[in-house]
Amino acid sequence: MRRIAGALLIGMLLLGTRGSAQEPPSPFQEVAGDGWIASNARFDGTNWQARLANRPSFGLQLGEVNDIPFERGTAGATFWARDASCTGPFSAFGTACGWKLALAVTQFRSLVVGGNGIEIDGLTLKAPYGRIMSASDGTNRRFGITSNIFADWSGADVAAAPRWFAGFNIDRDRFEIARGMSATLAPLASVDAEGRLSATSAAVERVEQTAPESFAARGRLAGGRYVFAFHRPYAHIPVCVASSEGTAPVHVQSATATCSVLSADHHDAAIVNVQVTGDPN
Repeated sequence: MRRIAGALLIGMLLLGTRGSAQEPPSPFQEVAGDGWIASNARFDGTNWQARLANRPSFGLQLGEVNDIPFERGTAGATFWARDASCTGPFSAFGTACGWKLALAVTQFRSLVVGGNGIEIDGLTLKAPYGRIMSASDGTNRRFGITSNIFADWSGADVAAAPRWFAGFNIDRDRFEIARGMSATLAPLASVDAEGRLSATSAAVERVEQTAPESFAARGRLAGGRYVFAFHRPYAHIPVCVASSEGTAPVHVQSATATCSVLSADHHDAAIVNVQVTGDPN
């Protein structure tokens, strides 16, 4: 009898232990026909619930039945995130306290990033880091590549290091190269919508050939050479005359579409003045 009573007591204790243990929820779920792998998020049949309200939620949706929300006709493997500051159940996509797009790989093998950018650390390289970004600097929307600038333009990897940007200033409709030591960068060079190139050390305006018979140009030699391309070719090879503000002698080679100025010094970078006269085409 004692043996039987002891066995029953052990059995009751073991059963009670098993019944009180809480198994961790499975991250694998099926929602509306799609497979999901979720962390800190559980679907109750109607809404998603976060187990830990002070922690963000993450979900990987594998679109077996449904398309990517707001992308009708495009399925994909979509990685979603929900902010930690939100409370209560949620079900919507793209809302302040719903699922927000983090990353998606579409059925067409295109990659879509929901955040401001992609950071490239370079394996064992130290900061500052490079990024491909799309964000506002507080004044203008920018898209391009950066060095030492956070993807949302909120700071830098190394405060004492310079910050660089090369890309498109969307609001000003131009391409820029800019540098600075703070969030406000100084443009070094840009190309505007009319094709005009400007830089801090030189400004080159686009030349419009308003008088085909005769016009002049002013430019700088690069590697001892300067090529002036005419807006419209001449009917015949024009007369091209050039003078240099440097010390090395120069000569010209004329053609119907260009006038090339060549210096005797292959390293010459002097300013040259060019005068062209010929028959209009």
